[in-house]
Amino acid sequence: MVASCPAVVAMMIRIWKHARHARCKTDRHGLTLMEVVISSLLVGTVLITSLSTTASWRRFHQQNREREITRRLAEELISEITSTGFMNPNSTTPGAFGREAGELSTSRANWNDVDDYHGMTETTVRDKSGVVVADATGYERSVTIKAASPIVAAPGYEVNENLASPLRSIIVTVTSPTRQTVVARGLKSNIGTAFPSALNHQRSLTIELTDNGVSTTRSVGVSNHPEVTP
Repeated sequence: MVASCPAVVAMMIRIWKHARHARCKTDRHGLTLMEVVISSLLVGTVLITSLSTTASWRRFHQQNREREITRRLAEELISEITSTGFMNPNSTTPGAFGREAGELSTSRANWNDVDDYHGMTETTVRDKSGVVVADATGYERSVTIKAASPIVAAPGYEVNENLASPLRSIIVTVTSPTRQTVVARGLKSNIGTAFPSALNHQRSLTIELTDNGVSTTRSVGVSNHPEVTP
C-alpha cells in the first residue's frame, strides 16, 4: 500500500485540479463536494503513509536494541566463564563436569571453574553476584561445556568425551523476547605456552555471534594456565 501512495496522490491531485477547473468555469464560490472528498482522501493518504513509516521505524529501532542487548549478554557471560579456572583449583586432575559441594545451582558466586557452568539456564538474567540485570527482562541464557582436543584442520579443535582433553569448548546461547538468538563460542586451554606453535590460535577466545543466520567472529586472549617450570 505504501509503495503505491505516490501514484494515488498524483491521481487525486489531477482529479482535484479538474474539479477546481470545472468549478471556475461555472464561477461558483466555495468548495464542491468533490473537492472536499478529494482533499480528505489526500490528507488520509498522507496520514496513513506517515503512520506506517513511523511504525516501521519503531520496529526497526526495537529490533536493533534487542540485538545489541542480546549480543552484550552473550559476551558478558562467556567472558565471565573464561575468567574462571580450567578445572577446580582444589583438584589436580579434571573431574566430572558439574558443580562441586557447596556450589549452588541457584548462585554463581562460588563457581570457580569452566565446567561449573555446564547445563546452566536462566530465564531471569543475573550477574555473577546474583543481581538481576535491569534491561534484560524477557531474555534467556543457556550454557553448554564440552571437552575438546586440538587438531590441525579447521576449526582447530574437535569435541569429545575425554575429560583429560586440554581444551574446553564453551557455547553460550542468548535469546531475546522476540526470539532473536546470539550464540557465543569460546575455548579454554589448560596447556599454556607449551601449546604447539601450529595451533597457537587455540590459545585465544573465539566469540562467534550468530544473529539471524549471520555470523561474525572475533578473537581475544584468554588466561591459560602457565607452564610449570622446575
